Amino acid sequence: MLKIIIRDERSYNLKVYQDTILLLLNENLISDEESYSLQVVLEKWKILAEEKKAEDLFLNQIGDIPEEFLDPLMNHVMKEPVLLPTSGIIIDHMTILKHLMVDLTDPFNRKPLTKEMLQPQNELKERIKMYFDEKRKEFQGGL
Repeated sequence: MLKIIIRDERSYNLKVYQDTILLLLNENLISDEESYSLQVVLEKWKILAEEKKAEDLFLNQIGDIPEEFLDPLMNHVMKEPVLLPTSGIIIDHMTILKHLMVDLTDPFNRKPLTKEMLQPQNELKERIKMYFDEKRKEFQGGL
């Protein structure tokens, strides 16, 4: 869940969360124990944010990424590609789940669509993984 929040750059801002904890503490709205628990979560977020930053740097340095590996709506590398059976489009699972929370239609043709209808594309997922594993080897070998 934390990774999802961090990837959504529109809603993730570490400073906002830190300031919120301070406000809650200063106003005695949370206990020290609750504050500690929230601080633990923030530390995990910091680590995940650094990992995301390193991944973004890697993606910027490898150059062109095959079009078939990119989500057609968000233009990011798909982690869990799924087929939308109503349009035949392959999209990242998280992208379509976010869409389905608001609208139970295929975003490409507006036909009814549910998460149960999504078809995992395991072969494509494996090709994406192999591609990036190879690029990481090349990248690390060049350092």
